[in-house]
Amino acid sequence: MPILYLMNATPFLEESVLQAALPLVDIKRRERVMQMKDNKNRALSLAAGVLLSYAVTCYKKEKKTPFLREVSAKELIDYLKTKEKQGIVSIPQIEMYANGKPYLKDMPDICFNLSHSGDYVVCAISGSEIGADIQNHKRNIKEGVLKKVLHEVEKEKYEDFLEAEKASLFFQIWAAKEAYSKYTGEGLSIDFRLLLTDFKEGIILDTRTGLKHNLHLISALPDYTIAVVCKEKIDLKV
Repeated sequence: MPILYLMNATPFLEESVLQAALPLVDIKRRERVMQMKDNKNRALSLAAGVLLSYAVTCYKKEKKTPFLREVSAKELIDYLKTKEKQGIVSIPQIEMYANGKPYLKDMPDICFNLSHSGDYVVCAISGSEIGADIQNHKRNIKEGVLKKVLHEVEKEKYEDFLEAEKASLFFQIWAAKEAYSKYTGEGLSIDFRLLLTDFKEGIILDTRTGLKHNLHLISALPDYTIAVVCKEKIDLKV
């Protein structure tokens, strides 16, 4: 059963939180974080890494958890520090397939995906392939980006929307296609214009193959969209 973890990364801007969290991620991420000049990017990267450590440590123990779990930085760090003392914390080692898709070197039975935007990070985890993306709506949309993201059907729908609603629709579509590109492992090599979203049916269609895939949109935060693509059909009401 897939689980989606959500966390506000703002506390990781504090030096005390940063120092407490650094030992809870793999050495590669730790070194990368410490080399970052921008404090916001450093906080987001570290928060994503710690959230992954938390997710894999909890995953097999949380058989009846809701699909969406929002956790705080303090809850997460306190939990991992306790498990670390007990010798049962899982700090995942991330490797890359040839196509650039990350996987857990020592946990081949667990699939995961990370994303961050604005002040938040998400980690999707499952026993089968999964892709997730979060998008903050409070950004300007460039015309060139619109042309690279929207399918012809989506362009017509977008033009029919009120101006005040267009940003929300666009970032829903973008998040869905980013999630799909991570699900397949193709990343930005996919031409997003060849993907067609259907939010009512909860699917994303890859027009290259004609195959439909389960798509879930989560509106857990104001001005954010979270999208998850996975093999399972998830009841978001549970």
